[in-house]
Amino acid sequence: LKQNFPDREVIAIELAKSDKDPRQNALHLDCTFQPIGDNKAIVFRGGFKYETDYQKIVDYFGEDNLVHIDREEMYHMNSNIFSISPEVIISDSSFERLNGILKDMGFTVEEVEYDEVAKMEGLFRCSTLPLVRD
Repeated sequence: LKQNFPDREVIAIELAKSDKDPRQNALHLDCTFQPIGDNKAIVFRGGFKYETDYQKIVDYFGEDNLVHIDREEMYHMNSNIFSISPEVIISDSSFERLNGILKDMGFTVEEVEYDEVAKMEGLFRCSTLPLVRD
């Protein structure tokens, strides 16, 4: 990443992993951390291997700009939403608590049924992430 983006700061973060308990396993970064809007983020504190990595997120965004999800919400990939603009988010309709918080924060939340895609261990971010392939 540093080679491809030399003008950007790259921050290394390690996720909590478990081969035995899927609820203790942060599958991907976007399952435990997701930037939204201009300066906010969704985060699961327990998804980081080290507390110092979580603190990097707090230091960057500020505690008041974080939406915290719990372990069960992380397991169901609640943070894996799709920001289509700084004001509009596409989210699964089953993420009721998170969607309510986002709406209360002033976001327009377009709710769609997308939970079948999660069975393939990915959700909005995974299915919309543009990739460059050779």
